[in-house]
Amino acid sequence: MKKTTQYWKITPGEGGFLWREQKLNDCIAIGWSDIKNIKGITEEKLRHKKCDGKILTPSAVKQINAFVNEVKIGDKVIASTSGKGIYAVGTITGDYEFNDELE
Repeated sequence: MKKTTQYWKITPGEGGFLWREQKLNDCIAIGWSDIKNIKGITEEKLRHKKCDGKILTPSAVKQINAFVNEVKIGDKVIASTSGKGIYAVGTITGDYEFNDELE
């Protein structure tokens, strides 16, 4: 059975301010660094995590869970601003990693 390629749209920071850093580091990231490394965490446990002192919204939980647990090697990623342009289209080449050295 052939795997279906998924397409994911990711905005590299508000207004795309993180695009340069992500391009230079050959990665794509989401900006929930306050919650630290969540590799292997279940969606249920993610619901209890805090960011900026606040429990994550259901929408945030869904986004973070998809990024960590559903994005797979071979999937396509579209790095874009909030509907105003596309920086790049790429292919996922590795599993989720937390890097606290990035913004």
